[in-house]
Amino acid sequence: MFLTIERLRPTLPTMKQIPFLALTLAMLAAPAAAKAVQPVAGQGWWAFAPAEDSFDPASKLDLRYLNEAYAGEHGFIRLSEDGESFVRADGQPIRFWGGTVSAEGSHEEIDRMARFLAKRGVNMVRWHGNLAPTDRRDSQITDINEKALDQLFYLVAAMKKEGIYVTVSPYWAFFDRMHDDKGARTQPNWPLPRNPEADTTTGLLFYDPLMIEAYRSWMEALFLRENPYTGKALREEPAVAIFQIQNEDSLLFWTFNQIQGADRDQLELEFGNWLNQKYPNLQAAKVAWDGAEATGAPGPDRPDQGRMALPNIYELTQGQREGGRGKRYTDTTQFLTHTMYGFNRGMKHWLRYELAVPTLINAGNWRTASMERLNDAERYSYTATDIIAVNRYVTGRHEGSDTVSWAVKKGDRYTDVSTLTDPGSFPLAVKQPSGHPMLVTESLWVPPTAYESEAPFLISAMQSISGVDGYYWFHLGGRGEWDQPRSANGYLPSIGKWIANSPMTLGQFPAAALMYRMGYVAEANQPAVVEHRTLDELWRGDIPLIAEDGGFDPNRDSAPYARNGSDSTVSPLAYLTGPVKVIYDSAAENQVVDLAKQMEPGAVTSLGGALSWNYRDGIARLDTPRAKGVSGFLGRTRTFTLSDIEIISDNAYATVLVVSLDGLPLEKSRKVLIQAGTQARPTGWADTDATWTDPDGKTVTGREIVEHGGVPWLITNTLATVRIGNRALKRATILDANGMATGTTDTKSSEDGVIVTLPHNCLYVIVEP
Repeated sequence: MFLTIERLRPTLPTMKQIPFLALTLAMLAAPAAAKAVQPVAGQGWWAFAPAEDSFDPASKLDLRYLNEAYAGEHGFIRLSEDGESFVRADGQPIRFWGGTVSAEGSHEEIDRMARFLAKRGVNMVRWHGNLAPTDRRDSQITDINEKALDQLFYLVAAMKKEGIYVTVSPYWAFFDRMHDDKGARTQPNWPLPRNPEADTTTGLLFYDPLMIEAYRSWMEALFLRENPYTGKALREEPAVAIFQIQNEDSLLFWTFNQIQGADRDQLELEFGNWLNQKYPNLQAAKVAWDGAEATGAPGPDRPDQGRMALPNIYELTQGQREGGRGKRYTDTTQFLTHTMYGFNRGMKHWLRYELAVPTLINAGNWRTASMERLNDAERYSYTATDIIAVNRYVTGRHEGSDTVSWAVKKGDRYTDVSTLTDPGSFPLAVKQPSGHPMLVTESLWVPPTAYESEAPFLISAMQSISGVDGYYWFHLGGRGEWDQPRSANGYLPSIGKWIANSPMTLGQFPAAALMYRMGYVAEANQPAVVEHRTLDELWRGDIPLIAEDGGFDPNRDSAPYARNGSDSTVSPLAYLTGPVKVIYDSAAENQVVDLAKQMEPGAVTSLGGALSWNYRDGIARLDTPRAKGVSGFLGRTRTFTLSDIEIISDNAYATVLVVSLDGLPLEKSRKVLIQAGTQARPTGWADTDATWTDPDGKTVTGREIVEHGGVPWLITNTLATVRIGNRALKRATILDANGMATGTTDTKSSEDGVIVTLPHNCLYVIVEP
């Protein structure tokens, strides 16, 4: 049953209240940090140093069978009838558990990576690279990066053999830096950017004819050339499931202000042309604006040249949309959005009908300068293509040197808060445009963090409940092996940062991937919120019914995105109850379920009751017939009684997930996987309390890395028992990280089943008759 908004106002926390409450609870829930922390193997920690995976057929945990014999076996992936999810060509629904990977490495290494990932439940990878010819200083902008294209071709062939689909993301305006005198990212012979002071092409793809021409030349090579490793062009290749036009670029983000000089002149000319279509002439536009100027613009209006000034993007994040200046900024927002929408629609048409590419298309995946006032406009511009996407990371502050964007090293300072106590940071708290699938194409609980093990558990459960159709971990490198904490780039004493091949992320994949892909957790039986927004509301920057968190990207943001400034009506905790939908170009009545029934002080329960999230104590519980588990600060409660399952843990923080391997309910299953995760740190790691002042002059309390350590990972001992209400189960086999049996663990019969004592030094146990 849907309720009116007015009935919700007195019962639910507001957007302003939730962040403060979550932060307060996070501080209370997080265990008090010692003055210095240094894990030592054998003293409550065990060394994670698995052998190279030989892909022995005797492995008892290999999820390769979940994938098709080869990717595209049944034809191209297409949209479901309602347009909101994916199906194979034979009509069978398909969900994607994925990650971004690199195509660099030998063919043997790429083959190993494909088999390694398929074994652990992956059925989609994203190649995020650049086909622009940034590799040669004598290149023309319409040339192609031949090395990158060949690497991509082989990656497609290798992944296809293991039943893994590929998402191709071939363009990022922030090109790899070429190390010359000026540190230029673009090449001397290129006509772009037009501004000689710019070193990126940010924003140009949406409107500059030369940039669009170059892009099309790259795409012709991408889709029309024959792949030498498969014998067919990518436009004929069903293993390429999704094409992402561009990555992390927008005319509504702060990088808009970097468009200057001749590049800005070109965009202002486009603005003038657009205004001439909306108004009788440019003078009429000025009259409608009461003569208001564009604040923060590089220069004045030049109507005699057909150019009209564009303001600093900050002006579009403000609420003053009244009077002439408000009208001007409304027109500006509409123009910038229509420019992106028109480009996306035109590119989809060109790919689909001129290049004959049947692959599903996503426009982009970024955010805006204001999540409240501009994000829906950005998301609307994506609806010109098939799929909606966003990139969003879970990360605290990480400061201290100019290498924090890619490395973790001694002397760095960081903050670390579990998403379980800070639900506003959860990356699946996204508003999904109706009629389109939703993807998160980059995400990670970013190191250094002690709270990785919650990530696959929460993503799998909430991805299912909220109907998000694919999630890509960044970065699944490793070339077919685990990423141990070694030098990030091979020369600087440090450890890697953007890695998901760790024991507490990748090591927690099998149970999480299985339960998501097999539908063990059902989608909520109705949306939590259906918001209707007119396009005029988007152009005016009206506050939405419910807003999203912006996330924090340490490569783009100087400080975490503030979550305490929104006047949205509906609590952001709605994202944890079920799908939050939005319908654009609609003035129909908004619909919101009675969210008060799903909430109590400090906790929220999903629609249908599968997942309960106690953000006061930092504990999540999952309870479905075929998958059950707990994650978070378990030591606070110790004993967790679920239907047919009881978990007892003495770990301060841990994740325990119990899933059926044969598809039967756990009470009847003949093969059950118990997966356990705790916390991991490099050998020799040491950190201590720290306080510092951020660039905004605010005091930050966190940790300072005394030693960043090295190989191998050390993992906190698992201290847990699991009772399963299934009398048929008797024997518990311990598995290593490659799924090979290494022995058995203690079990004993209980009144209704079996009690399994989990070994302190393993991730997986299989329980059978």
